[in-house]
Amino acid sequence: MALSPTLSLLLRLRYLATGASHLLIGDSLQISRNAAERDVSAVSSLIIRAFRHVIVFPLGDMAHEIIEGFRKIAGTYIIKQQFTIYFK
Repeated sequence: MALSPTLSLLLRLRYLATGASHLLIGDSLQISRNAAERDVSAVSSLIIRAFRHVIVFPLGDMAHEIIEGFRKIAGTYIIKQQFTIYFK
């Protein structure tokens, strides 16, 4: 059973938002685990190809600044000199 493009995208977004297994996602849409897995993989590849020039992962010092910012939000911090992460 081929899913519509809209349903395929919604399936992938649900998978990303919930972290649920392919089995649970498939069950929620009444499709098999294999179909859910295949569809999630296909949509992921399309998203990567469509946005590879838009979504850029930071490198070097910028990456460490962003990591530190997220750790502060989460209630943790990082010591840059040693690259050791301490959790509160």
